[in-house]
Amino acid sequence: MRRVQEETLGARGGRTIAYYQWTPLILLLQALLFYAPCAVWRRVGDNSGIDVGNLIESGQLIASVQMEANVRKKIVRKMVTQVNRSAAAAALPHATTRRCSVQSLLRL
Repeated sequence: MRRVQEETLGARGGRTIAYYQWTPLILLLQALLFYAPCAVWRRVGDNSGIDVGNLIESGQLIASVQMEANVRKKIVRKMVTQVNRSAAAAALPHATTRRCSVQSLLRL
């Protein structure tokens, strides 16, 4: 084993390979950049006023389960009401600002 290492070192002319030391840092940077969009999406979604998780669960429930038409319509109305309420609040800039400040106070 040592002879193989010596032959490899000799073939390189005694130079060491310096780029391996950067590999963990590059992988860490890639991991952070991979996670960044998810973190931004969650942060913006929390402040939007729309319960995205609830909307997704309701949509998945409608898509996956066979249910009666009136139950399905009730769930869809609930989803539409939530989105319309959030859109109406976003149309009023002062109401949105007030809501955000109240939410930030409640988090403290």
